[in-house]
Amino acid sequence: MQLWVIKLKKILFVAGFLKEKKDVERSEKYRSVLERELGRSVILFNYGDEPSERDLHQSAWELWSLYNEVKPCAIIAHSMGTLVVRDMLKFVTCFNETRIPIIFIEGPNNGIPLWKMILTSYHFPLTRKCVRNMWRGSIFMKNLILRDDISNNNILEIQGSFAQWWLTKSFIAGRGIFEKIPESKLVIFPEVDHRDLPANREVIMEIQKFLTPYLPTVTTK
Repeated sequence: MQLWVIKLKKILFVAGFLKEKKDVERSEKYRSVLERELGRSVILFNYGDEPSERDLHQSAWELWSLYNEVKPCAIIAHSMGTLVVRDMLKFVTCFNETRIPIIFIEGPNNGIPLWKMILTSYHFPLTRKCVRNMWRGSIFMKNLILRDDISNNNILEIQGSFAQWWLTKSFIAGRGIFEKIPESKLVIFPEVDHRDLPANREVIMEIQKFLTPYLPTVTTK
């Protein structure tokens, strides 16, 4: 008798800015909720022991290594994590042939303006390396926008309350690079707080609807 095993490909989740231990715990909660609701194994990208001190470009290289190891069927990124994924895509030459679905959840598309960083320096201390990377005028952001390579992917962009308020909408700065990709889809949840988006039931339902056509199964003998 022959046995056939169905192996479901995994999803990569890249969290946002991790300033304190509670942020790390929150990102694990996101992973757990996504895994339960999507019915897929979700792998959380590990920024290391001092995540806020990591250069985003370095994190992108490490994410690329994880991507090659896991070979995910989809990527979900939240906040700062969207920048890491966008930078990582420049290394993944196979994306020129494979249209992998990617969900970007309320990221700083064009970087954060300096005035906004100063006003929120308690939450985004400029002494942290990854925060300086997110500054709109940083070399990282200039290179990212100049060399963005996401046009060959199926993209869902989700925005929440940050994109609606006058003080925080500059954090999102409109659709940014995504305006150049007609195939990308934008869904806005104006009542959902930025930190709650990845675990929000309605948001996850939208993610699930978007991912359903792209979630393959691999059958092995």
